[in-house]
Amino acid sequence: MVDLGKAGRIKPVGSRATFQEFQKVLTYPKFALTPDELLVLLEEEILPYFEIINVRQEVKSICRDSQDDIFLSCVLASGADFLITGDEDFLALKKFQRTRILTPSDYLALQT
Repeated sequence: MVDLGKAGRIKPVGSRATFQEFQKVLTYPKFALTPDELLVLLEEEILPYFEIINVRQEVKSICRDSQDDIFLSCVLASGADFLITGDEDFLALKKFQRTRILTPSDYLALQT
């Protein structure tokens, strides 16, 4: 997925809220990133390839974990065709309005 974004074949989108959540998750011990590594990852490998959008309408009470609703708000605001995720709660939805929710491998299979 990263290579597709860097090559301009997909356009990942995010909002201020989703990036704050993403940054928080990347500090979890399982990723073992130093603050400097986190900064480089965000500034050089992620942000340059994302379109930052403004969310004007917040989605509420759709996800099992209400904190995940920010991602559906981002999907709605961007008009994204796909939400690509490994999160089982999102995958269980299969679709949100017109946006299909797929694993990275399922999305890649569609592209071949």
